[in-house]
Amino acid sequence: MKRRFRLTGFARFFFVMLFIVPLAYFGAAYYNGEDGLQNLKNLLGIDKGNTTAETKRNTAPSSNGYKNASDADWQELKRRVETLEKENRDLKVKIRDLDLELKATKLQLDRARSGGK
Repeated sequence: MKRRFRLTGFARFFFVMLFIVPLAYFGAAYYNGEDGLQNLKNLLGIDKGNTTAETKRNTAPSSNGYKNASDADWQELKRRVETLEKENRDLKVKIRDLDLELKATKLQLDRARSGGK
């Protein structure tokens, strides 16, 4: 009499994962509007010959190193960076002030609790 083929729990889990993981990956890629198979090929380095030529052609810099960037665009970006840096400094000062206020409030609370005993 022949024995029935039995699998351990881990072996069953492993075989199920062999099917579920790729399906989940391709499903998530499809949901995000990507090509899961092409992402996998790029990750593994398959089809490198075609993509490197495309990449070199698409990333050829212009005279100043960036495509379609005028001086006005650069000035606007500089102003935006300066504004964000100032806002960042102001928020850091506000955080420091609120932190000091919180520490003072905790100290008052501790004093009130210890004084009441």
